[in-house]
Amino acid sequence: MFGLLYKVSRKSRIVNIFLRFVYKCDIPVTAKIGKNVTFNHKGLGAVIHPHTVIEDNVFIEHHVCFGQRTGDDTSAPVIRKNVVIGAYAIILGGIEVGEGTVIGAGSLVLENVPAHSIYYNPRNSHILANNKKTGCY
Repeated sequence: MFGLLYKVSRKSRIVNIFLRFVYKCDIPVTAKIGKNVTFNHKGLGAVIHPHTVIEDNVFIEHHVCFGQRTGDDTSAPVIRKNVVIGAYAIILGGIEVGEGTVIGAGSLVLENVPAHSIYYNPRNSHILANNKKTGCY
């Protein structure tokens, strides 16, 4: 049993090292990544915390960071289904990005994002989808 675990962890470590050198990304084996998760540009520059949870049908652009806020905090983001994350977005801490959300390019996300909303950079604010006040659909 231990030999099998050693072989699996050794292979995954080799793949992780390969990804670091070729694509400059860090995607650990312990991160929980669902089905149909797409890393655009082969995950170029992506950094993912080992405890991050990414559910199904998520589209992630290049140079995206999922991490913790401080050295003592070990909590990591939870990304729900059908989320689109723009390039250079940074999502930090034990927060939850709701289902069907769009995170704009270059956004710094430090708080929970409600489902079916658009989170963009200018003032790091969000627009709820189908909101009559904003007219955003």
